[in-house]
Amino acid sequence: MAFSAASPLTKPQLRKTLLAQRRSLPVTTWQQDNVALISHLQHSDLFQRSHCILAYFSIHQEPDLGELFHQPVPEQKTWCFPVIRGQTLA
Repeated sequence: MAFSAASPLTKPQLRKTLLAQRRSLPVTTWQQDNVALISHLQHSDLFQRSHCILAYFSIHQEPDLGELFHQPVPEQKTWCFPVIRGQTLA
């Protein structure tokens, strides 16, 4: 998707546009893209060297990293997730 510099989207407009794009993806396309992303991350040197991983739980057809949480890894990794309390990210 191309965005015009002449009429930049506000952050809420951009979120809404990207959410609509994700939701319009066929499920098979989303699944294939997700498998490719997981594979890319698993083989990434940065991921393999990392001890602490900041992650999230997928909503609204975001990439789903859940498979990574259960993969056997040579070293122990600490997974960190955001906590939302009301409207605040803690």
